Amino acid sequence: MRQKAHSLVARVLSVLLLSFASAAALAQTTQPGTPALEVSLLTIGPGPIFWERFGHNAIVIRDHEAGIEVAFNYGIFDFEQEDFLTNFARGNMRYRIAADRLDDDIEMYREESRSITEQRLNFTPEQAAALRHYLRWNLRPENVFYRYDYYVANCSTKVRDALDEALGGAIKRGTEGRSSGYTYRMDSLRLMAANPLLMLGIDLGLGPYADRRIDYWEESFVPAVFSRALNEVRVTGSNGASEPLAASAVIARSCSRHFNMDSLPNYALDYSYCLKALLPDEAGVARGAGAPSRRVSAGLEPAARLLPRTSALPH
Repeated sequence: MRQKAHSLVARVLSVLLLSFASAAALAQTTQPGTPALEVSLLTIGPGPIFWERFGHNAIVIRDHEAGIEVAFNYGIFDFEQEDFLTNFARGNMRYRIAADRLDDDIEMYREESRSITEQRLNFTPEQAAALRHYLRWNLRPENVFYRYDYYVANCSTKVRDALDEALGGAIKRGTEGRSSGYTYRMDSLRLMAANPLLMLGIDLGLGPYADRRIDYWEESFVPAVFSRALNEVRVTGSNGASEPLAASAVIARSCSRHFNMDSLPNYALDYSYCLKALLPDEAGVARGAGAPSRRVSAGLEPAARLLPRTSALPH
């Protein structure tokens, strides 16, 4: 009996020692004052493939108590879906949300030589919990898919809307009415400049709606623009005081390998390549399927009329 008692005491002491060791390890890895849940925005630069030209972003939630870092992103699609390229050009696709280990995502983008920037966001504990609850709800099979739209429902606007909802509309209040002077057409063409033929197709397919000036709330369909816009947003902190939403930014990788997202395309150069493929040669034989020159020229006029005097975004 005494031997059994000693054995039981030894086991209890072992469990207590392990508990104290785990608590000490957690205390060493978590800085004093760090909230249990931490929210940040991950912004990824453009990639070499046409569907990566807009860049990408994701919401990162760190659970310091559980030691888990998860990246939630709304950019998942099925490349094997029927008429993928046609649907992509038309913006008629079905996307879904996904949750992955942050380290896995970071490693993938590093292998692709894409820039990676993480901004820590000042969420109260209640706001962070509400955001995580919403993202988990969004991951349910009945909620996971959404109808993609270039401008109002893409990977960046879905991230924007989720963050804004948890913040009680603070992002919308801080970005509405402030503008770079750009339009949906201007942003689309500069982002697709590396693919002149696809850029031409998008340009010809856009209607007058794409030519109105948009504010930063609307222009946040571009991940890099949304990231910069957050630097001007203010929120009410846990202590009731006003503070910047974007607390800090960490550049995990800086890369400009593929192309400069902040420059408008050289329309004369880029479209000359397209016209060579579309217009007849000296023998009257078209080099590629296309419309007569007058129709093509007429289609290019909306973009030409809207060209600003400067070739760089005023951000």
